[in-house]
Amino acid sequence: MRVELKNFEHHPGQSEETECFNAQLHINGIFAATAHNNGRGEANEIWFANKELERQFNDFCEAQPPESYEGMELPMNADFYVSRLVDRELEKPKSQSRRRQSRRVRK
Repeated sequence: MRVELKNFEHHPGQSEETECFNAQLHINGIFAATAHNNGRGEANEIWFANKELERQFNDFCEAQPPESYEGMELPMNADFYVSRLVDRELEKPKSQSRRRQSRRVRK
């Protein structure tokens, strides 16, 4: 299963305990859900287009190996998986997105 975030919008000024963002979750190239976090420490909110995609995604996430953190094994779930996708988005080079943003501002 190929899972990715598209139309990712990060709002660092609103991020407190977690990253504030909005994005579309695509599975195998098809829109599956809208994902959101308001940045105040709660879990990610994921609204699926249909229950079957939600079930498939949850099964996929739970089949992933746990992640180690400070000597603990953390089981993977949909919320944790989306958080890892957000982390990857934030690690991408910012120069390209800044160019796109600055062009929009000038118009």
